[in-house]
Amino acid sequence: MDYLEFRRYVKTSYLRSNAEPPSLVGRISNEPLVKRSKRVSDSVRYDCVNRWIEVAECSLRCGECNVGRINTRCEKCDVGLHAKCFKKFHVV
Repeated sequence: MDYLEFRRYVKTSYLRSNAEPPSLVGRISNEPLVKRSKRVSDSVRYDCVNRWIEVAECSLRCGECNVGRINTRCEKCDVGLHAKCFKKFHVV
């Protein structure tokens, strides 16, 4: 192995070891999506006790309709909610 081949070997092995993994571009997987755990347990969500809408410190997504950014939340559940979605979120 001459000096030029050695340099090529070192460069290619270095590039392979630091290569970025392929991006997830292409078709959507047929695998079912993993369901996320609920942020609020049903016993707390539907207990109908001490429910108050308050102004949040930062903007949140609505926990019911998931549309837009809002600045109100349920004090007990700590979930961002529109005023129109508040009742729907807490009633079975």
